[in-house]
Amino acid sequence: MPVEIWFEYAKAMIVGYSIRKCAIVAGVSVKTSFYMIHKILDAIRLHQGVGSVEGVVEMDETFFAESFKGNHKKDKAFTMPRKPRKRGKEIKKRN
Repeated sequence: MPVEIWFEYAKAMIVGYSIRKCAIVAGVSVKTSFYMIHKILDAIRLHQGVGSVEGVVEMDETFFAESFKGNHKKDKAFTMPRKPRKRGKEIKKRN
């Protein structure tokens, strides 16, 4: 495939066009467009290598809802470690 088609396709990708629109711009089929985008992304990934993090990395605390669903059926001696929560409520504290 000529280099000019690849350049046109890459320009369309940079603009943010969909696979279908990139295919129209480059004058190729949608299936070819799909393979082209993956070849370009694979080439970029190989060129950049594996990402690394340097310097100070910060993260805010995140609370996850813990589910005890089904535990009472597995063990008859199971007791809930907390009061039941209504569905959809936000988790505001630990545990």
